[in-house]
Amino acid sequence: MLWQRWKSYTQRSTLVFRYKEFNPCPQLTPFVKCYWMLESNGEVLITDKILPDGCIEMIFHFGEQFVKNKNNAPERVDRFFVNGQNTIPFTLSPTGVSYLIGIRFFPYGAWPFVHVPMDELTNKFVSLEDLYGDNANQLTEQLINEPPGDRRIQLIEQFLLTELAKSKWTVDPVVNKLVSWVYSDKSKLNLHRFAKEIKYSERQIRRKFMDTIGINPSLFIRVVRFREVLRQLNNGDESELLGVALDSGYHDQSHFIRDFKNFTGQTPTEYFRETHIMARNFF
Repeated sequence: MLWQRWKSYTQRSTLVFRYKEFNPCPQLTPFVKCYWMLESNGEVLITDKILPDGCIEMIFHFGEQFVKNKNNAPERVDRFFVNGQNTIPFTLSPTGVSYLIGIRFFPYGAWPFVHVPMDELTNKFVSLEDLYGDNANQLTEQLINEPPGDRRIQLIEQFLLTELAKSKWTVDPVVNKLVSWVYSDKSKLNLHRFAKEIKYSERQIRRKFMDTIGINPSLFIRVVRFREVLRQLNNGDESELLGVALDSGYHDQSHFIRDFKNFTGQTPTEYFRETHIMARNFF
């Protein structure tokens, strides 16, 4: 398998985690952006903020359970789940050793495998057992019995290929074209003009987007634009924040700060004062 990148993070000379990304098999490249692995020895427990990013993830966790929103309505997170589109931030707190394998789908990539309208998963963690029943239990039992390594990824890929073969999924050129438009020109999405061009009603397009992506086109453009600002500022000069925001399509400072607060729960000054390992380093 082709590793795309490997990162580690230490604090006071103590390893906090290792993170790896790598590519899916050719049959799954239209759907899966990447696989990733994250492992930590649990010696340093850092609560991290997870921000909206426009993608959907399937997670397999072989360590101690995470706690979601530990300081506000805490809940233990199932070890094997799908996290739908997020439109608000949340925190994940480890309780010990972590070893995760994640599948990061393209925005429209999860639908063929999950077999339900994607808006039913928005802002939710849904267990694999609830989605796949005994098939999920068989898979997770196999994964648990395998030692850490590529064999686990191979089992997950076999599972995805089986689900894809059972799916009634077909390419939706409307959704694919609109997603491509959003990523190529984050500041000028005009749904009315797009609908007129492809001879669909705006209502039809929104419904397709909700079913396939999980959120409406207007919210998706906001998430993608916000993430572009964070990407450009990654390891950069935060004093350039407003200029980057305006270049990314925000009308003015108040427009940018409003979206920033919605997606992080903080002002830019508050956010960049803290360390956000996952949110700021992995795109």
